[in-house]
Amino acid sequence: MIDNPRKSVVPIMALDNEGNPSDFLGSAFFIDNPKILVTANHVLIEDVEKYAIIVMPDYDSPFYASVIKTDEKLDLAHLQVEGYFPENPFQLMDDQNEIALNDVVVCNDYGLSMKIGDKVTISPSVRMGNVSRILDNEQRFIYSGQTVLELSFPIFRGASGAPIFKNTDRRVVGVAQANVDYHKIAAQIARTFDARGEPVEEIEYMLPSGLALHVQHLKDFLG
Repeated sequence: MIDNPRKSVVPIMALDNEGNPSDFLGSAFFIDNPKILVTANHVLIEDVEKYAIIVMPDYDSPFYASVIKTDEKLDLAHLQVEGYFPENPFQLMDDQNEIALNDVVVCNDYGLSMKIGDKVTISPSVRMGNVSRILDNEQRFIYSGQTVLELSFPIFRGASGAPIFKNTDRRVVGVAQANVDYHKIAAQIARTFDARGEPVEEIEYMLPSGLALHVQHLKDFLG
């Protein structure tokens, strides 16, 4: 049984000129030891050092977060939050060898949040799937030594920075960052038939596989 992680996973927001939350940027999560907030670097705005987080459902009482450290190549950012830390933060996986193909993992994020008019609608979501591949830099043609987990579910826009964790506990195995760009997985096929039962149209709906940075890189980033 997993404890509800909602107060440990938060939406990260840009601030307007008056210091109020204005735009949804992505997802972030708290870890223990050190007691910090983690997200993907690409959700942050260049040269902006201060943001807000929302601890649902209290939308009108944001907490402020300051950027402490970033790594563009690893796509990670470490922030410090003023005045808030959850009772049940995430723990990082102790041993990278514990992550195996077909492990069941969970993503808790705010990827379906959006701005409608002047109001940002915050929408928490949870997806469960498997680690389908563990890729190295030669397979992905990315930063030397960077290992990523390919997932059986997509990382939706705004889910970047969310934790990928084991379904049996709160141990983080990766940080959600992107989707694969080399193939897509068929998710659903819809067929339309005429009055005689003959097929007249077939539409294939596709969902990409998500990618999460291996937790070992997060541990190295934090030192």
